[in-house]
Amino acid sequence: MRNLLGGIIGGIVGSVYIWYAMQGPKLDWPAPYDTIGFLFEGSSILVLYSETGAIDLGIWFSGWAIAGIAIALFSTSKADSIRTMLWSGGCVFILLIVGVFILDPAYWNSTDRNLFLLIWLVRSVLTAPVALVSAIPLIVLRKKLVHEEETAPPEKIETSCVCGAIFKSKPLMCAECGRQMKQLSTLSTDASTQ
Repeated sequence: MRNLLGGIIGGIVGSVYIWYAMQGPKLDWPAPYDTIGFLFEGSSILVLYSETGAIDLGIWFSGWAIAGIAIALFSTSKADSIRTMLWSGGCVFILLIVGVFILDPAYWNSTDRNLFLLIWLVRSVLTAPVALVSAIPLIVLRKKLVHEEETAPPEKIETSCVCGAIFKSKPLMCAECGRQMKQLSTLSTDASTQ
């Protein structure tokens, strides 16, 4: 579920970013969809970048990189980011299809509809891995930061009792004399300070 949510957010964030980075090309959307038309246009730019006209490859790459940052927020490992990236590609594909069918409802009845849907699906899945360029380094960096914050385990655990017994753990009571070890450790620290 986390991967699906990350994919949806990654696809939406990437679509919105690239639409704004391209100075928002405007299409005439029907009345209820004119407020979210930028999502559909952004997804078409992410998938059909070579067919949308003169697009800077750097802007297209940065759109997927921004989607990768959103993907990294929801991924815990490299394999997890691949699943989330595939969901992101699927989300962009769905936004593209919805936008096409809103602009041209007669497209449902066209004879080449299935061929173009297959081509767009393949293109969205093949272009989505560009998001991993930013997602995987962020995941690796986050893992390094988390592991550095964890305290390292002690090299040697050894507790000794007043009677001379040595334990390789921290027992509550001495197995030799029956004394409480917790009190002895506080007493030994108190005695060493005096």
